[in-house]
Amino acid sequence: MVAIPGTTNPDHLRANVAAAEVAEHLTEAEVAHLTGLVDESRAVLDPTPQPGSGTTAGAGHR
Repeated sequence: MVAIPGTTNPDHLRANVAAAEVAEHLTEAEVAHLTGLVDESRAVLDPTPQPGSGTTAGAGHR
């Protein structure tokens, strides 16, 4: 098991563990398909919201 930094909600931790268990059973084709759905060009390391993004830092991730 890998601890997820910042996870303080036990329900979120359980959901993350369950997702990891599902991921173990994905085929390479399924992983490739899911990876293709992610727009990595929009990934950011800074959790500070960008002006006009309409999001709040950390919303839904605690």
